[in-house]
Amino acid sequence: MTNDERLTLIQKKIERAIKHVDELAIACKRFIETDPYTIGREIDPQTGYYRFNVNDLSIPPAEIGLIAGDVIHNLRSALDHLAYQLVLVNGQVPLRQTCFPIFDDPAKYKTMDPRKVRGMSQFAINAIEAAKPYQGGDNALWVLHELDIADKHHALLATLVSVTQGTIEVPTSLRDFKAPPFAFPNFQVPLKNGDVFFICKPGVEDYTKVAFDLALCEPEIIKGKPIVPMLGQLVQRVNGTITSFLPLLQ
Repeated sequence: MTNDERLTLIQKKIERAIKHVDELAIACKRFIETDPYTIGREIDPQTGYYRFNVNDLSIPPAEIGLIAGDVIHNLRSALDHLAYQLVLVNGQVPLRQTCFPIFDDPAKYKTMDPRKVRGMSQFAINAIEAAKPYQGGDNALWVLHELDIADKHHALLATLVSVTQGTIEVPTSLRDFKAPPFAFPNFQVPLKNGDVFFICKPGVEDYTKVAFDLALCEPEIIKGKPIVPMLGQLVQRVNGTITSFLPLLQ
């Protein structure tokens, strides 16, 4: 088997993850299009400004968290398939413990069970170490690992999250508006009923357009991050990591 053939075999898992990301984007869009919230506004008696809030939030269907879990599992599996091939290409037999090691910090990486990489060439082991697969090194790989662990313990849950887009098209004389630090356009935490996400001067409110997105509720490291873009970035990161090992797959 050539190195390109080995790479193609590993990337089957990434292709599967991409398919699930596409499915996830459709599912999220379909849910958002149901208008799973209402937007209210009231005038602050102290400032005279309009306060926009969100209410009647609907819970996203469990399907969204399940699809996200499929994306995550396929990406993590792709890295483990890489580890498996790195052992085979070195003429050795993979162990039950063979995997692409990812840890919480450099210290845990250095003291890992050696069976995880046993049978790989020293060049391959050095390449994995150079990738810094731990928190504080390659954080994207660490986040993927944490998400995979979370999904194994329970189904991932999605929530309606943030103002992801906002535009104001008003006459220059009315462009006096302000937003609280936690709100539009950088509202990055899951919304709750009654949350104020935008404040503006009277006259601006009818020209304001906003869009909401979905995020995972947990683990804490990704809480509030729009789910589809985040998983898309993880796909790119994992694919880049695996492709970088191509010279070691022959």
